[in-house]
Order: sequence, then structure tokens, then C-alpha cells
Amino acid sequence: YVEGLIEGIASTPEVKKRYLETIKNKTNDLEHIVNQLFMFSKIDIGDFPLRMEELKIGEQLTEFIDDISEEYEKKGIKIILGENVENLIVSVDRVQFCNVLINIIENSLKYGNKENKIMFIECEKESANVVITMTDNGPGVPEGACEKLFEIFYRGDKARRNTSQGSGLGLAISAKIIE
Repeated sequence: YVEGLIEGIASTPEVKKRYLETIKNKTNDLEHIVNQLFMFSKIDIGDFPLRMEELKIGEQLTEFIDDISEEYEKKGIKIILGENVENLIVSVDRVQFCNVLINIIENSLKYGNKENKIMFIECEKESANVVITMTDNGPGVPEGACEKLFEIFYRGDKARRNTSQGSGLGLAISAKIIE
């Protein structure tokens, strides 16, 4: 597109504007990928500062869902909070916790094949652990892909090879944050 502008291929103001918009969008995509790679490498080598704090996980989850539900419903996915814990305190980085949840919701939004997408979230106590389950009504993960899903750059199927839909970094970063 830059060459098209330099060589005069984009000769009308409308075509020039379209070329510039494409350049802008591709640059933003690249910047996002570079930022994700930087974040992943920092997390991977243990040089990513987590700001751990004690918080009531059930209340945090409720507040998070209340804050994003309307926005995501407009985007095409309804978020429903099912079972949730009360008065259970955990140590977590609040910002990164929310980033992980958003990443999973965004994946559901991108790859779901239904018109009325639904994300169902539950939070339960199991022994000394808190288990947050996120289930959607999408097509699911292709057979044999579950064990690879959180690997860096993994893309589930050929339909997901469109880089504008994602870089294959989000779930890998989320897994590292959780670890």
C-alpha cells in the first residue's frame, strides 16, 4: 500500500484514503502483536511484575461482569454469571485477572459461530482452590487441539488463520499469567 501511494497507483483522494486506512490498521495490528510478544517474553522469563492483592474473588467476578456485560452484549455475546462464591479471599493481580477473562471472552466472540452467543461463567471452591469455568455455546475446539490451545502462536483450524482475527498469543499469555 505504501508503494501504491509512492508510485501513484492510488491516484484519487478516495483510494489514497483507503490505502492510508489499510496502512493504519495493519500498523495497529503489528503494534498489538509486538506488544503481546514483549509481554509474553517478560512473563516467560519471570520479569513481569504482578501486583498481587487480597480480594474477594466472587465480588470481583460479579463487579467485572457487571462492568462489561452491556458492552459485550452490543458486540454480540451475552455474559451470564452462574454459581459464584461468597466471602472467599484470594491473592490475585486484579488487572491481569480481568485481562485473562477478557481474552477468553474475546476468543469466544471471534470464533463462535452462532448469532446469539452466550458466555456462562461460574466460580466454585474446590478443596484449597478456586475454579472459574467459562463455557460458551460456540462450536468448541477441534478434536486434538485442547492440549495445544495455550501454546504460543497456536491457531486451531484453517478458518482461524486470518491474522486480523488474532495472533495466537492471547491464550498463551493468559496461561502464563495464570501460572
